Amino acid sequence: MNYTSRHAPYSHQVEAEARLNGATSFALFLDMGTGKTKIILDEFQQECAKADGLHDLLIVAPAGSYSNWVTEIEEHLDPRLRQAVKVAKWRSGHGKSIRSVGELLDEIGPRILIVNVEALSTVLVAKESVIKFMKAGRTTAVIDESTSIKSPTARRTRFVTRFVGGLSKRRRILSGLPSPNSPLDLYSQFEFLDQRILGPSYSVFRNRYAVMQRKPFGPGGRMIDVVTGFKNVPHLFETIKPHSFRKTKEECLDLPPKVYMPPREVELTPDQRRIYREIKEDATSRIEGEAHVTASLVITQMLRLHQVLCGHVTDEDGVEHEVKTNRLDELVEVLDQHSGKAVIWANYNHSIRSVAKRLREECGDNSVAIFYGGNAGTRLEDERRWKSDPECRFLVASQGAGSLGNTWVEADLVIYYSNDFSLEHRMQSEDRSHRSGQTKSVTYVDLVATGTVDEKIISALRNKINLSSQITGDDYKEWLI
Repeated sequence: MNYTSRHAPYSHQVEAEARLNGATSFALFLDMGTGKTKIILDEFQQECAKADGLHDLLIVAPAGSYSNWVTEIEEHLDPRLRQAVKVAKWRSGHGKSIRSVGELLDEIGPRILIVNVEALSTVLVAKESVIKFMKAGRTTAVIDESTSIKSPTARRTRFVTRFVGGLSKRRRILSGLPSPNSPLDLYSQFEFLDQRILGPSYSVFRNRYAVMQRKPFGPGGRMIDVVTGFKNVPHLFETIKPHSFRKTKEECLDLPPKVYMPPREVELTPDQRRIYREIKEDATSRIEGEAHVTASLVITQMLRLHQVLCGHVTDEDGVEHEVKTNRLDELVEVLDQHSGKAVIWANYNHSIRSVAKRLREECGDNSVAIFYGGNAGTRLEDERRWKSDPECRFLVASQGAGSLGNTWVEADLVIYYSNDFSLEHRMQSEDRSHRSGQTKSVTYVDLVATGTVDEKIISALRNKINLSSQITGDDYKEWLI
């Protein structure tokens, strides 16, 4: 039987599907919003049309976006195939599965199993279910937002590369950027596809493409290898080129341009100035006392300073304290000049709750929806309400939960109440509202406390600079001071 997608593909999707063409291992590096999901589902339909095709599809995706695959399956599969295919989504204690995973494992194909990658770190039953699903020997395994397996030593990465990669007949990775933070991020992604592409040893790979230097670390002066730069990067991208397909959004879609407004300055309160000054002085003395200063140490101190700017501080006993801030007033002023829907990004749970509380006070209880780790069980209902209810104008989301895979084109204003330090999160979150289906220019506004780490973070992210690779032990003062 031949199946037809409910929507005709764009030209870049046709080109991508031609490149896939039954390849055992392949990477789709397509910008966010360009339809990677449809390409995978079209390929699955082609397999299901064959008597001897790969009739099972395993989707592994981050918790913040894996539920979107259920919607995409309904949107793109031929209705006849959708009626025949059995779909189950792994549940991590919340939500309702459209079919239990246990039921799916006892079915015959075609079948689709959707699992959040976080469950593959620690949940034994999730791992066992994935293995049992794949043992039928006819699975295409897809890692969506594949930078989630970039760390070679992470438990999820080891499971995905060894078991998911080892048991699947066909492998696909999907990502908007192949290496948003470091060229070394590519290794584990391609190890999952086929270790022959980049070689069987991460150490050899790192030595080939990273500039290493021995430096003392800690009070004892123990010598460790530190990555100080990269080399042979053009050769690396030529190596993966035959096994990947790359397109930017500008090449694929006719979208209105993004509009970046000058950052909105937030004046610090007297309490913030005092606490910020004390923490900065303490952080500087702590760093100067270290035998070897690492980027992670500098970022840890920047995080403490950044929290003060966002209205809270955690003491040595782990107790969180409110710090009076003008940030909420500035946010309300920006929103007062906008009549449509808006997405407000904030990277701390405290900020999410504070913003939602203030907006409800200003605009009514029904005006706000939230999307973050703290409401994992109800955030999809909040998202649905924000999309469908004209009274619900504001979606307050964390970059960690919402920046991957979601389509929020209802908003044409995006405000960063606060940023985290991840370039990938920034780029992904920007494109939640700037993607296929958007008919307006999207305006972006950052709230910033000038003369602070806030300004450094925003400047780096807007200029597509990854902080963890930009900061070195020798330049910490220019980031903290």
